[in-house]
Amino acid sequence: MQLLRRSTRCPFTSSPDEQLVLLGRLEQLGVDPQTARTRVNAMTDQEVHALAQDIQTAPAGAMSGWGWAAVILIAAAVWYFAYRR
Repeated sequence: MQLLRRSTRCPFTSSPDEQLVLLGRLEQLGVDPQTARTRVNAMTDQEVHALAQDIQTAPAGAMSGWGWAAVILIAAAVWYFAYRR
């Protein structure tokens, strides 16, 4: 797997290991391997670092507890107004 070498370094630079972890995680999430490689290579070091950290804790399309509460509240309001006499 060939990764793009970045010439500038800063405190938030990504390591090749971080890039490999990110590539692997993107592939696990269903991104085509070639597309994942292209996207990671197009990112800056800061973007790779941030995404590698956030991808571990980011929800995978799931709703939070507050999201479910809002859905239930809206459904209850619709039901109440639709079926009241």
